[in-house]
Amino acid sequence: MGLIAAIAILMEFPSFRPHGVARKVDFAGVLTLIACLVPLLLGLTWVTDYGWGSMRVESLIGFSILMLGVFLFAETRASEPVIPLALFHNPIIAICSVASFVLGMGMFGIIIYLPLFMQGVMGVSATQSGSLLTPMMMAAVVGSIAAGQFTSRTGRYKVLALTGSFLLAVGMILFARMTGDTLRVEVVRGMVIVGLGIGLIQPVYTLAVQNSAPREHLGSATASTQFFRSIGSTMGVSIFGSVLLTIYKHDFANGVPAGTPSIALRPFNNPLMLAQIRPQLEAGFGHYPGGLQLLKLLMANVRLSLIHGLHAIFVVGAIIMSCAVVLNAFLREVRLKSRMNVETEVG
Repeated sequence: MGLIAAIAILMEFPSFRPHGVARKVDFAGVLTLIACLVPLLLGLTWVTDYGWGSMRVESLIGFSILMLGVFLFAETRASEPVIPLALFHNPIIAICSVASFVLGMGMFGIIIYLPLFMQGVMGVSATQSGSLLTPMMMAAVVGSIAAGQFTSRTGRYKVLALTGSFLLAVGMILFARMTGDTLRVEVVRGMVIVGLGIGLIQPVYTLAVQNSAPREHLGSATASTQFFRSIGSTMGVSIFGSVLLTIYKHDFANGVPAGTPSIALRPFNNPLMLAQIRPQLEAGFGHYPGGLQLLKLLMANVRLSLIHGLHAIFVVGAIIMSCAVVLNAFLREVRLKSRMNVETEVG
């Protein structure tokens, strides 16, 4: 797929070579932004392994906050900043940035744990859980095509943001209502609703920002929207993962049969890998008298603990996506620029 995309760009993508334009790279902004993001991503990645209170995580996040302040200071001094802070004086760009962050946190932070629900609670294989995600992807394609047609015909985008975020909130509420008795068709129903919401809302923020940003800052404005969505999704995955593991470990420890050797519990510290190592666990526990019966009890305990942990993060996801609906209600709609308007500006 990457090779096809590269060939398509090489053959069909137009080449623009501006003349007489001098650019000054904002090295201070680039370096301080990297110094802010790398520790933040490392800290959030290690939260699930070491916890929020560990020195490693706290020091990384603290350093990231410090470098954020340095980055903002550098941007106020740069002649051509990486992220022009004046952009956020525009209410459309400000709302789109915040909404992209919330969308990334709520949407990607939850969807990544759906396969865990299907494998750990419903008992499907990794291959089957991947297949069950297909309806969501197909619905997202349909929603994206519908959004493009609607925008090109009406020139409006706010209704797409509201409808898409509402569908995402409804889908998250359906996920929050899932239990150990949930049928596959019910999961697929929620995925289709979420997929339609994703397809409708994905292009909206980029379109709105590009439509309202000054032409000289078009690249920075577009990149900032994607940036906030990526940071939101990273934080969502980490925060929800931390909540899930905290609840899981607490409930699992309470349900462990008395006298169970600690070495037998070691593989259960991370429920994300249990479905993949189930055959090895059965082989290992099978060497001991009553081992398979103990494994059955432990796996049942895993299932109950996962139900509680996943329910909690699905509820939080539903709340976050409901907040996204409110945010999109404040998104101001500006008439989309036509091709003639753009050509006039460029000319």
